This record gives sequence, structure tokens and C-alpha cells, in this order.
Amino acid sequence: MTQAEPVAGPVTFTYDADGKRVGKATASETKKFIYDFENLLQETDASDTTQQEYTTTVEEYGDLVSEYDGTSTSYHHYDALGSTDALTDPAQTSTDTWTYKAFGEVLPGTGSDATPHAYVGRERYYRDTETDLCLLGLRYYDADTGQFTSQDPAEADLNPYRYVWGNPVNATDPTGLQRCLMLSESPGINGTCIYLTFYAAGGSDLVARLG
Repeated sequence: MTQAEPVAGPVTFTYDADGKRVGKATASETKKFIYDFENLLQETDASDTTQQEYTTTVEEYGDLVSEYDGTSTSYHHYDALGSTDALTDPAQTSTDTWTYKAFGEVLPGTGSDATPHAYVGRERYYRDTETDLCLLGLRYYDADTGQFTSQDPAEADLNPYRYVWGNPVNATDPTGLQRCLMLSESPGINGTCIYLTFYAAGGSDLVARLG
């Protein structure tokens, strides 16, 4: 999707040669997105001044840890699926909380932080307030309908728009091209989460991911 026209006005998106989104522009604001491998590292304005910085774990597809807006740092805390259920400040005081419906609709919470990394924020889902869509790697997802806005290019699912094969309480899709099925989340396994990943190419390769 290169352009959308919500009620508030048109939004234009730009991408690099690999399909990764590198820019977003409205009538009043321009954002540029800078990456470290697959992890969003910074957001800058049109003059390349940093507006937001993100810290993730060291993996190529790292988990989001915190964000810094030039004034204050917010630390993300997650539910079992990986959605941000709270933000805390450096003093470990809770500043914002959220809850969600099964497919990611955000329910009223507390606080006023407008982080784009709320629903499945740990896996870097990015919600655009202008369109109310979440960017999942290479595809956009609509939590209101529980579907992607474009087809799965790998055609791994008979329904090419379906999100995580209709299993949103147990699976995520951080790239928009594969689903990660959570097997367990247990402090007894070195504090890690275990995912079963169904790669879109053929849909049959099973890989246990520790992250």
C-alpha cells in the first residue's frame, strides 16, 4: 500500500527495494524509519532529526524492550501473546495500560501514551493512527476485520487474507508472511518463549524458535 485516504486526509507510504517501509507522510508530518537489520531503530522527521529511538534484543528479529522520545524512556511489559499491557518509566512506575480483544482491537486503558507498538508490540507490530491499520513486516493488518488488507504472496493459506489461520490468541505473524504458533511461555525454560514457526514457503517446515 503506497497511499491511503482516511477522513483526516491522505497518507503516503514509501518503501525500499526489499519492500520494507522507510517513510510515511501526511499533510502535517513526515516520518522516516531507520532499521538495524529487521528491527526498527529510529524514527526521524523530514530533516532527519531523531524523534523516537527503540531498543530491542540482539536477535535479527529482536523483541522490543523500550522506546525513547528525546525526553523520557518507556519500558514495555507484555502479556502472554506479546502485546504491550503496560508501560513503565525508569522508576518502574506504571504510566499506561492496555487490554485487547482477540484479534487486536484495543480496549480503553489508562494513561495517554500513543505508542504504535501496542498490539503484539514485542514482535514489532506497528499501528498507524491515520489508517488504524497495523504494519506486520510486509503486509498491513486490520484488527477490526481480523484480516490482512492484501493477499499472502506465498499462498500458504487457502484464504490469502486470513490472519494466523484464525488463531489470534495463540499465534502471531511478525513478518506478514509466516505465522508463529506459541507452544508455551514458561520461566522454567530459561525465561524464554518457544514458538513453532510455519514458514510460508510450502507451509510445512517446522522450526522451534527461542526468543
